[in-house]
Amino acid sequence: MTNNLYTDELRFAQDVARKAGAIMLRHFRTGIGHERKADGTPVTKVDRNVNQFMPMEVKRQRPGEGMLGEEDARHAWGAQQANAVPRRWVCDPIDGTWLYAAGVPNNISSMALLEHRQPVLGVLYDPYTNSMVHAVVDGGAFLNGKPIRVNTSDSISGSCLTLPGGRVDTLDAGALFKEVVDQGADVVTFGSVIYDASLVALGFASAHVYPYTSPWDMAAIKVIVEEAGGRITDLNGNDQPYDRPINGAIVTNGSIHEKIVKLVRGHIRK
Repeated sequence: MTNNLYTDELRFAQDVARKAGAIMLRHFRTGIGHERKADGTPVTKVDRNVNQFMPMEVKRQRPGEGMLGEEDARHAWGAQQANAVPRRWVCDPIDGTWLYAAGVPNNISSMALLEHRQPVLGVLYDPYTNSMVHAVVDGGAFLNGKPIRVNTSDSISGSCLTLPGGRVDTLDAGALFKEVVDQGADVVTFGSVIYDASLVALGFASAHVYPYTSPWDMAAIKVIVEEAGGRITDLNGNDQPYDRPINGAIVTNGSIHEKIVKLVRGHIRK
């Protein structure tokens, strides 16, 4: 049962995520292009529209609480600022921007609530299937109101893993891919890291490796996967805050976590 301490916050996050999804759908396959941000990653006009909508809703409905979004990272970094607000909403309006711009319907809108740098609530919304995944700390994880659990696989062999498919500077992803395949794993990637990681919470995948630094990609995933019975750490197997750049993430069903951490450590670029 969902933790009643966060009933209002959950209702707010789900409502904002659904409305963000509606904006996403309204512009989907309308010929909208994309441009590159300073770090080389793509951003569309819809990203910015949704990311303007999300903080506006936080300011209007949750005054006094902070906001951190992918297209608004200038508000994020710096310990002094991070400590100034004990509660902070973290969002990714459209995960999988390349897919969205190409007209491929595999994008997630996510939102998480941080308290003292740790996620306590997370929602993921897929507007194409009207699917809502949510979790609240100590309250379980759910897909459209039905409980979800990670799988129980304790072996890399025979497990499905989701690995990064793009350029990776921090990790030798090619060598990692080869090693897990050699150990008998099935490896997939769908272009949306949030979608890929959510497959662990849903029980379809046993692990996801996220070698990037963006907290908005993993904040909602953290509470959702943990409430589904899984585990998430940084690339070295340590806990970390989510109000600043993260040291990647290893997301697993818990049973194979240490095995994946050991594999990843062997392929981190020095």
